[in-house]
Amino acid sequence: MNLFGIWDFEIGVFRKMKLFPKITAVIFYELLLFAVSYYIWHHQDFFDMPQNTAAVQLTQLLTTVPEVKPRAVWKEIAHEYSIPWAFKAEVPFTPQAPFGEWNDPWQDFCEEAVILMLTKYYKSPSPTTIISKNEASGLMLYIMSQEEKLLGYHKNTGAEDIAQMLKSVFELEAKVIEGASIEKIKEEILRYRPVIIPAAGRRLGNPYFQKGRPFYHTIIVIGYDDSDRTFIVHEPGTRFGKEYKYAQQTLFDAMADWSHEEQKVIDRKVIVVIE
Repeated sequence: MNLFGIWDFEIGVFRKMKLFPKITAVIFYELLLFAVSYYIWHHQDFFDMPQNTAAVQLTQLLTTVPEVKPRAVWKEIAHEYSIPWAFKAEVPFTPQAPFGEWNDPWQDFCEEAVILMLTKYYKSPSPTTIISKNEASGLMLYIMSQEEKLLGYHKNTGAEDIAQMLKSVFELEAKVIEGASIEKIKEEILRYRPVIIPAAGRRLGNPYFQKGRPFYHTIIVIGYDDSDRTFIVHEPGTRFGKEYKYAQQTLFDAMADWSHEEQKVIDRKVIVVIE
């Protein structure tokens, strides 16, 4: 083989060596594309939040109050009228910031939290004491997405907005009761109906609230205790809010609604319950 033949042979080998990495890269790219497509296909719940599994399961459960009343705990008065002096329904709890992150959107999720707790109480076949962090965060984000879709906003939703979300998204017969009193709240609780209460957050005086306490806030009342004249509530504004106690008069004085048109808290004694 002459010098030119050797040169041509070496050039051919070099070209083949350059072609091999290209083929390898193409094969690797195709395998990577297949792997990503397969992962997305098997994890659609994550990539499509409004259709996440937990939300679908919750919205597809029975839409009526169970025939068997939810579990309640009470103490009876030893008097002629046996109205319990303490009564509490077992309602699942979650704070509005399940992972303790109090930035946006979690700092504004009190309404989403009370909607979730009330819905779980009525629609979950076996309510738990604490809603898991992952489930709570996913469902509150889902509720936020539905608020944006139906209302056009999600921050500071008033009593009518909350009732509309319960009806439209979770098919619960929610109603707004005007002119609510302390006795009316107790009456609803004794009918196994937890009560959502809009309030002026700064009037509650909760020591666990961070600085800059909310102008507007919502809680869910799950019981009362007349031995110390308190309401038992699930307070979403703190991780210590499970079965938190507010003085009955303090909570009543703090009751107020939010006006979306005026963008401010208005003095209005209203509650939201499920019929």
